[in-house]
Amino acid sequence: MYPCVFINFSPILLFLETTANQLVAVGGVGDDNGVVNKCLDQERHAFLYFKSLLQDPDGRLMTWTAEEEDCCRWFGVTCNNQTGHVAELDISHCNLGEFGNLTYLKELFLESVGRCEVENLNWLSHLSHLEELRMDGISLAKQNHWVDVMLSLRKLSYLSLDGCKLSQVMYPYSSSFLNSSSSIHTLSLANNNLTSSMYSWLFPLTSNKLRVLYLSHNMLDGIPKYFSNLCSLEWLDFVNNSAAVKFPDFLNNLSGCTSLTLQWLGASYNQFTGSLSDDIEKFSSLKYLYISNNQLNGTISEKLWELPRIKVIDVSSNFLRGSISENIGKSKAVTIFLSENPLQGVPSTSHLSNLSYVEFIDMSSCNLGPRFPKWTQTLKNLTRLHISNASISDTIPLEFWDAWPSKLRYLNLSSNNILGEAADLSSNFANNSVIDLSSNKFYGTIQNISSAVALLNLSKNKFSGGMIQIRIRGPQERTHKNHYWYILERGGGQKRKVAKKLVIPAERNK
Repeated sequence: MYPCVFINFSPILLFLETTANQLVAVGGVGDDNGVVNKCLDQERHAFLYFKSLLQDPDGRLMTWTAEEEDCCRWFGVTCNNQTGHVAELDISHCNLGEFGNLTYLKELFLESVGRCEVENLNWLSHLSHLEELRMDGISLAKQNHWVDVMLSLRKLSYLSLDGCKLSQVMYPYSSSFLNSSSSIHTLSLANNNLTSSMYSWLFPLTSNKLRVLYLSHNMLDGIPKYFSNLCSLEWLDFVNNSAAVKFPDFLNNLSGCTSLTLQWLGASYNQFTGSLSDDIEKFSSLKYLYISNNQLNGTISEKLWELPRIKVIDVSSNFLRGSISENIGKSKAVTIFLSENPLQGVPSTSHLSNLSYVEFIDMSSCNLGPRFPKWTQTLKNLTRLHISNASISDTIPLEFWDAWPSKLRYLNLSSNNILGEAADLSSNFANNSVIDLSSNKFYGTIQNISSAVALLNLSKNKFSGGMIQIRIRGPQERTHKNHYWYILERGGGQKRKVAKKLVIPAERNK
């Protein structure tokens, strides 16, 4: 851990992102050994502009002139010999006064500085017009009363302190600031190993102006009751904490005026237990609900499907049980993830046919069988359907393929016990579609397949017949005479699996 170069003069770094608009490396002029002989022009101009904003009564920056073109020779500047970029700035002994006109600075971005530690934050209090401050990744472990400093910035509206080791601060605030009113509307404190003891010093940083709050990747075991009075809160990110509490209690602590404004709730990867209770109906503005990968072990309230503005529901990878309510047909959700739950069955086609908004359904590893869910044919806007490992032991009606919506891009029926002859896959698929019918009991020969299909998996079935060659659109076709229909293609610097040419051998495909 290194002391930040802005210990006593901090704003020297801000120009690299705010004043110079996030300079991009263009490379310097090098010799035959690859050593760059001078600094980059963009960075030299940025230094000169920054100097013009400062008071330098002792003349320590007198070498910072336009006449000296190589800023790597300037006082306090060290450059990387290979890239020409400024690698180190050290002017901590300069007397730069009160930073001159920087008192009118509105935005300060320091998150790209790297691993370093601030030894003094008092300089921040002079930036009375500061509205946005980002210090992600910079250690504030030694900064007692850092909350006081932030509260002294009366115009501060955006504060991001992700990964700043805030859990190591002994005294984050002083009592004199407890009654101060914060102007912050976006606050991010993710990845700080914070425990629930932090809620005492978080309180003065919150107000009815707060709209976005990031608390993910900490060690919080719940939220305090005062969260229910954050009457402007629209976005709460509580992903990946250690909350081993009942989810209804969590919702209850948001059930005041907050429940009327909250639009995005992310609480995946915790240890919540209990049901998705009727309390969810209080969240009338909720659009996005992410509570996957918890230990929810109750039922799903039918009120969930009646939320008037809901767009995405993700309750996957829990232990939710019971039957899915018929009210699912009332939902306006575009995306529904119910996978990896021991949920039982799906209502009749008449209920599901009303899901006119849904585009993506994932019910993999739910107990949908034994009958094939014919309701899937009625969802005309569906682009993705995933019902693998869903205990289906049935045949697929031929009209399933004929009636399939042309918007379909992803279909996964794998790992079931589906019987029947191979389908005609010649139409009704969107470009670059993916079809996975593997690990079933399909048989016969496949006669046709749409040129729009980019990836097809037919392995572990009982296909038979003569040698049939199926061409799937792609720039480099190959023949694969085994049971793996994936070809590794290198393109655009990335790897992806694409089936280019498929050959089904005469022997049974097992």
